[in-house]
Formats: sequence, C-alpha cells, structure tokens
Amino acid sequence: YYWKSQEEFKVKYIKARIAEVTSDGRQVIVKGEDTLVKRPITIPFDMVVHAIGMDPNVDNMTIAAVFDVGLHSHGFIARKDTYGTMGATTRPGVFVAGAAIGPETIDDSIAQGHAAAMSALAAARGGVARAAE
Repeated sequence: YYWKSQEEFKVKYIKARIAEVTSDGRQVIVKGEDTLVKRPITIPFDMVVHAIGMDPNVDNMTIAAVFDVGLHSHGFIARKDTYGTMGATTRPGVFVAGAAIGPETIDDSIAQGHAAAMSALAAARGGVARAAE
C-alpha cells in the first residue's frame, strides 16, 4: 500500500517532528522538522494524517500464552470472528481493544475500549450491559 499510494495517488510521506499544524482556511499548514535531512519545513497539505509506524508489542506472544488467546498472522492479539461481542478475543471473558489488535487511530481505540468494557460488563453480569439512564 505504501508504494502504491505514492505512485498511483501521489501521496507524500514525510518523516518529521511536527511543531505546529494550522489552517489558512483552504489548506492545512504543517510546520516542523524533516528528520531525515534535519531541516525546518513549512508545507501546505490538503489533508494530514498524523500517525506512527506500528509493530506488535514484543510481549504479545507471552500475553497470548498467559491469557490463552490467539494471535493473528501479523502478531497482534486476535479478535473473535464476530460482530456481536465487541472486543471479544478467541477466549471467552477476555476482551481487547485499540493498538493491541493492530494499528488504530486514537478515536477508534477509545471507541473500541468503551465497547470492550461494555462487553466485559455484560459478560460479568451474564447478559447485556445497558447504558445508565
């Protein structure tokens, strides 16, 4: 995907230390340092995705063994193949969310954390968890 996005869609990737992200009303202006060439940058973009490269936790094999849950082929904690119980792993009663299951945005990680917590509450109560009214 990395190479295809650059060649086909003209996506630019810059390894940088970002100091400031602002807008001029039309574009996003990024100021910081290009860490590969050690120079300051100020670049306008249509869109900015602030992300990090991510590898699985080096302890995932140990965590998987301790909790008796599976790992998927990339080394992240495997989720149960269902949408009925959010955050469920391959072992009943063990739930997972966010970066433990793979690269995720902060917003998605938070939402998954809430869903996993509700699933854990439901499992502890032996039924369905409901939000307080």
